[in-house]
This record gives sequence, C-alpha cells and structure tokens, in this order.
Amino acid sequence: MATYRFDEREIGEDHPDFQAMAAAAHSLHMRPLCLCKAPGLEMYVALIRGRYFLKRMPETGSQHALTCSSYEPPAGLSGLGEVLGSAIRSNYDDAGTTTLRLGFSLSRRQVAAPKNDVPRSTNSGVHQVRSDGARLSLRALLHYLWREANLHRWVPAMAGKRSWYVIRKNLLKAAEGNFVGGRRLADMLYIPESFVLEEKEAITARRLAQFKRLQHVRGTDRPLFIVIGEIKEIGEARYGKKIVFRHLPDCPMMLRSDIAERLERKFMQERELWNMFGDLHLVACGTASIGQSGIPAIEELTLMLASAQWLPLENSYEKTVLERLVAHSRRFEKCLRFNLAADKPLATVVLSDTPEPVVVFAVPPESPDDADKALADLRSECQYQVVVWNCAGSEFPDLPPAKS
Repeated sequence: MATYRFDEREIGEDHPDFQAMAAAAHSLHMRPLCLCKAPGLEMYVALIRGRYFLKRMPETGSQHALTCSSYEPPAGLSGLGEVLGSAIRSNYDDAGTTTLRLGFSLSRRQVAAPKNDVPRSTNSGVHQVRSDGARLSLRALLHYLWREANLHRWVPAMAGKRSWYVIRKNLLKAAEGNFVGGRRLADMLYIPESFVLEEKEAITARRLAQFKRLQHVRGTDRPLFIVIGEIKEIGEARYGKKIVFRHLPDCPMMLRSDIAERLERKFMQERELWNMFGDLHLVACGTASIGQSGIPAIEELTLMLASAQWLPLENSYEKTVLERLVAHSRRFEKCLRFNLAADKPLATVVLSDTPEPVVVFAVPPESPDDADKALADLRSECQYQVVVWNCAGSEFPDLPPAKS
C-alpha cells in the first residue's frame, strides 16, 4: 500500500483520515507526495463520484518505484506515447478528469437510403487503426481502459482471482472520470454483468433499463453506445450474423453480413488462435445501437485476444512469453499497441520484479524487412536493460532473475 505525505502528515489510502486529507488538498490545490522514492513525487487529487483519489502527474509514471501502484514504463515502449497528450488529455488542474478524443462516431445521422441500396459498413480497416494519433480507435480505447483498470499487469498473487466479475468491475471503475465531447464515458458504456442463474430476472431488468436509456428515439440522430464483452460465438441469424457474448446468453447482438465478412477477414489470426487454444479469451469492443425493436445491432467492432489471465496478446509468441512468465511467478506489465500500426515494433512486457526494469521484445518470424532497424532504434532510446527473443527458430532467452 502506497504512503503519501500531506504537508507534514504521512498516511496511506486505507487510513480513516485519507478522504478528509485528500478533500482538503483538493480544495487548496495542493500536491501530495508519493513516498515510494525520496524525497517524494508530486500527485494530484481527483474527485470522482464523490470520492477522492490520488493520481500520478502526467509523464511521471516511470519515476516511481517499481513496486509502487503509480509506476508505469515509459510511454514510448508501447503505443501509449503516440496518443498521450493528444487523444488522451489529463485535466489535473480541474477535478482530475480525463478528456478522450475518439476516432469513431457515437451517433448515426438518419438519412433515407435509395431503393435497392445496400448500406455500407463503417468498419474502416484492420483493427480500426487510423494514421491520426490524435484520436483513439476502438482498439486504442479498449487498450486504454484495460490499462487504466490495471488488467495489463500481473503479479503472482492474482492467480485464480480474475473472473469476469473482476474484469467488469475494474473496467467500469476505469471509465469513471473520463469524458468524451463533454459526456461521461461511463454513461455510454455497456458491459454485460456476470450471469448468475438465481439473479437472472434482476440482471435482465437492469440491462433493459440501461438499454432504454440508450435506445433510439424516432426522428432523431441514432445514438450509439460502446459495448465491451467476451465473445462466446459468432453465428448465423435469419438475416446476417449475430454475436453472442458470454454472460449475455439471452440477448445476441445483430451483425450485418458485410461487417461480419470484414470481421472474418481482418481478424483471421485472432479467430484462428481463439479456435486453437481453448484457454484464450476473445474480447470485443464496438459501437452499437438499439432500434425500435429493442434488439441491439453492432455498427463497428474490434477484437482483442487475452490470455487465461486476461492479459492482452497479439500472437502465439506473446502467448508463450506470458505463459512462461506466469508459470515462473514473475511480476510484469504487458505493453499495449493502442493506435500503433501492426508493422511497428512494440515491447512485449516490462519485468517489474527485478532491481531495475527489464524490457522483453518477442520478434515474430514474419516481421517486416525493416523491423531490425526499427527495433535497434527503439532499443537505443530505451533506458532499461533489453532482452530480445528472435522467435524464428531461437530458444527463449534467459531472463534476469527476480530479486528476492
């Protein structure tokens, strides 16, 4: 548990006086200090739904101790560096909120289509990635929430404790304090509850109440909401396809045939790995609408693979890395791509149980020709020890041991 200094007093977040001390610091615009390293690192106070939280100042995560909850590797090791400060803006001088700029629409204008015209999909290419780093793609938004929920981190004590209940709870908490175009992100986010047979009617009632708030009203632009869930199956419907989410068996979401075809083509690798390895999770993040029929329909979608521990991964080589680290009880953080193009090198993990951070790169055999140079450039800019696994035939390298 982190310890903070308010003036001359040092307390932790679990102290009975913490909320009162944080409230006073917030009203006086004071900067409490995180004491993970001497002489202390400035934090700011965020007010979210009536409670106060301490957050690290922007671009200071790598200055905190490895064991501190505020530590994070330099943004340049992941895709975060491309969007931080542009698509993700922390308002630490206000209420501690964060403003997000999205690269996809949350409404659809009602325009009559010509007769015999087939609606075009709004899916804009592989992984929803655009070259404009100033806005978050669907995948980048999912990675952002996963990171804010600390679901990209692993410590051995988490073994057996990550259920969908925990995933949902942390994602909803991570969405708090984030705003899109002046609207609360949490108000436009739907994540299915964990299904419990004995509570089926109550769960359904809560879902219908939320859908009613999100439902399209005739004659206005059609509002879209963001849905995040684990896919159980993508199957045939009478017209087009349907997605069935786990924990939401009685409410499939419709998927137009053209979007389904693009999904099959763009995410072939993800679906192949998901079909091959039964312990993988396939997480979807998309926009959807609810028409007069009350049936939700997907508008855009991205997919993300996650390990048995819900750690995001891109390929079988990353799966090997994550499984090895978990099996050896290592503590680490998974680096996320956000908007970064698929042909750009990305650190796989950063070990946080060593005296100093260790960055691990897993380089797939099918990497582009200029990958070696790009990786060399990234290594030259990295201030940490680097370990590279060239996956084309070489054995997994020895890693520095965890400190005792």
